[in-house]
Amino acid sequence: MIETPLYLDGARPAPSFELLWSPGNPAIQVASALDRVRRAPTILEAMRTLPQVTPVVDATVAEGVGSHAILEPILEAIGDESDTLTALAAVHALARVPGPGATLVMADLLAKSDPGIEEHALWALTGRPATELLAWPVARAIGHGGLAGMHAQETLARWAAAKPRLVLAALGAVLSETETPSARRHITETLGLVPGLVATQTLERIALDLTEDESVRRTAIMALGDRSAGRLPAGFDKLEGTLGAAVRDARAHRQLLRRGPRHGSRDGLRVAQVHLGETGGLATLLPQLGDALAGQQRIAEPLSIVRAGEQPSPAPGHRLETIEMEPGEGHSFTAGWPATVAAARGIRGAFLAGDLPDVVHLRMADPGTYAAARVALSMSVPMVLTLAPDPHGPIASAEAAGTLDRRTFATLDASQALWFRANLVERLAHDARELVLFPREGGVDRVEGLTGLDLRSGPPRHTVIAEGIDVGRTDRAAEAVRPVEELPAVLADLQTAIARLPQERHGLPLVVSAGRLVELKGMARLVEAFARDTALAARANLVIIGGDLEHPSAPEAAELARI
Repeated sequence: MIETPLYLDGARPAPSFELLWSPGNPAIQVASALDRVRRAPTILEAMRTLPQVTPVVDATVAEGVGSHAILEPILEAIGDESDTLTALAAVHALARVPGPGATLVMADLLAKSDPGIEEHALWALTGRPATELLAWPVARAIGHGGLAGMHAQETLARWAAAKPRLVLAALGAVLSETETPSARRHITETLGLVPGLVATQTLERIALDLTEDESVRRTAIMALGDRSAGRLPAGFDKLEGTLGAAVRDARAHRQLLRRGPRHGSRDGLRVAQVHLGETGGLATLLPQLGDALAGQQRIAEPLSIVRAGEQPSPAPGHRLETIEMEPGEGHSFTAGWPATVAAARGIRGAFLAGDLPDVVHLRMADPGTYAAARVALSMSVPMVLTLAPDPHGPIASAEAAGTLDRRTFATLDASQALWFRANLVERLAHDARELVLFPREGGVDRVEGLTGLDLRSGPPRHTVIAEGIDVGRTDRAAEAVRPVEELPAVLADLQTAIARLPQERHGLPLVVSAGRLVELKGMARLVEAFARDTALAARANLVIIGGDLEHPSAPEAAELARI
């Protein structure tokens, strides 16, 4: 019998109590699994029940239960706007239900693009067989960028292994209707994940198309560099400028892939560390840390992999590899996820360019870490993870403060990738050989409570290390400003700003916060807290340093508006 979708127009009547909970209902186990998500006392505990839901669906399907019976409690959960957390869990359950009925519902969810639903539908589809009905909307989602675009890429890459022609047809159709260079770039990058001669020829045509945007042509060339078989067309030799540089890089990458990993013979550890963000503390810290490691007797070679740009010359013995990435990609949780394909290519090339690292140190649940972990696992390089319960801590704090609940979770998840990042942290912790923890209130118990990880069973594999602060840098900064006759520009600007304040505020102590002017850093929240605490505001002046105030970027402008 051909199955049809249930209540595609969104008017899903709630199933009766008798239907769901009758002993004769064969899908009662699915309803019970979703009810465990509903009844979980906290958001974090509800998120951790998802791995218990999908196996129940699989087992129910294996027992021969019809799809209609299984879909009933799943659709009820998806339609419950008061509990979007359970709705997202139900989307993952839906992807495990076979048949055209479930396929039509999945296509309907992708078309509606409700906050959070699309990302989770695309994420869940990686485990579902490819169909023509789903291939086109998944391909279109790639052009949207963000986390949804990355999930769409990964789904199509998995489907392409079994049905490359279907995936190629979907990507080709979407490319023909897409004009935005960034979207065309993401689609072209995905073409590089499809095996076979037809995909190779398509990439070659894009690379040589004079009417195509240069960034898209460059992406096609680099995608060809990931295909070790065959030769690049002769016409590539005529390309100049950045395209010519891309051809040279693609050929060099092919040679590295053909040669394979090289294992060093020197004593000592070869340590790799990765950060592909444009700015921030880690972008400054990693090159300095690599220089410091180069002076350690037990370290044979530190390798720092960073985004291309202005970098200080590394110390002797410190290998610094840079990865070219398109502007705007790889530096934030929203824009950077589709850049993981290019990031993984660059990290793999850096690993192959010298001796294969003995260990890679990862930190932060961001696109660069995600790409590095995938490369490390594929090349059997052990990982050490600096484990910070983020976003677990902020989720727990927001729920406790009443600013995040089950009704609003999907909206915030859509903008901050809360569930995926939490899942990424937990997977990285599971796969890592060793873990590093920072001292924090509650210690290991607090980290275990937030993440659900068991850090103490089995052989010890975690170490608590305080984050180092180079006090020498602050001392040198103080010395630099003390002897000068004229104030440095930054201090002169500060004096001018204080002079504009009312007289009674002159001479008050300064509370200084320096950092990127983006929502993640919480500058607006700091201003709000300062403004609400009249006792604190009476005792000190708040100074925020960061961002381009005259020509702010979009994230900076948004944070300035909040301030």
